[in-house]
Amino acid sequence: MIDPDGPHGEKGEREGIRLLPVGSVVAVAGASVPLAVIGRALRDEEGLVWDYLGVPYPEGLVDAEHSLLFSRDRVERVFFEGLRSSRDDALVDAVEAYLEGARDASWPPERASAR
Repeated sequence: MIDPDGPHGEKGEREGIRLLPVGSVVAVAGASVPLAVIGRALRDEEGLVWDYLGVPYPEGLVDAEHSLLFSRDRVERVFFEGLRSSRDDALVDAVEAYLEGARDASWPPERASAR
């Protein structure tokens, strides 16, 4: 499912709102239940880039019909913020560069080796 209001807004609408970590639980405008963030910076079938992929909380991923692509400006409330770490900060920096139109940025970034 895709947010009917379209993908993330203009740069000015997103400035100062850092992407939330995976695992965050949020209230999204127009959604009837809280959503758990399970992905960031995803393209839909039309090639539009969305800030988040969310699934119903507490149910989680049931099927594609019960997931929602949405933008950070649609987040009305953060019930729980997922884990922030230096690894997440580095990834968010890369995602933000990608979302700002740095199409030459490598995406997805190389996966860090598990240590």
